Amino acid sequence: KKVLNNKKINNREKLDAYEYESYTKVEFDLNNIKESLADKKILKSFEFVFDQMDTTQEKNYLPIFMTESLSDVCFRREPKLLKEVIKGAKVSGVENESINQFLGDMYQNINIYDNDLLAFNKSFTSPIAAYCLGFYDYKIQDTVIIDGKYCFEVTYQPKRRQELLFEGTMWIHDTTYAIKKLNAAITESANINWINHFSVTQYYDEVESEVWMLTGDEMLVDFNFSDKKMGMYGRKRSSYNHFVINQPRDMNFFKGF
Repeated sequence: KKVLNNKKINNREKLDAYEYESYTKVEFDLNNIKESLADKKILKSFEFVFDQMDTTQEKNYLPIFMTESLSDVCFRREPKLLKEVIKGAKVSGVENESINQFLGDMYQNINIYDNDLLAFNKSFTSPIAAYCLGFYDYKIQDTVIIDGKYCFEVTYQPKRRQELLFEGTMWIHDTTYAIKKLNAAITESANINWINHFSVTQYYDEVESEVWMLTGDEMLVDFNFSDKKMGMYGRKRSSYNHFVINQPRDMNFFKGF
């Protein structure tokens, strides 16, 4: 309840303006790979990679595509404007229609302080939505120190697993009741086309007094058409730094994009 009472204070959307530098890496890996795939013509030049295929996870996988980008992101609250300036980008690997189809899905913009979180065109109820107590059960597991801050470790799970909800753990700062770290995954009963698994980890820091910003996130998606066929892992890792708070850009800066 204290987290809910402090949502407006801890939500970055309260700010008149903010800027930061963003680095994002997105990777696609084939999974459920059969040995016969190594003979495919399109991957002949990558034969050496099959010797290094990772088999430590539930499914073996093979990295085939990666994109990296470095950009500056600028936000203004009134009027609400957002601009991203790409400073550098790199793409490597094998591109095909499947990768292009799913690439856009990897750029999910999840703000845990929103009541409803849009992912893959489905609306999920946030574990800290204004009405979350009617959807989730919570349990305090421990008190831990993260980056020098005391935090409550709280697990949460859906009251009704057939609904579009998450399950996971969040670490809550014991003084400001801001989210310091969050793990969230969709339940197995969530029905999303082509998605076998989706999980996200987010990291937050207090960059100024009473200003909590997302400083990093990691996302894993298992794109799979069936349990018996080859699918793809989508992985995204982002870091955000060099924050500028409450110094709104002139309106002309946002023109022409």
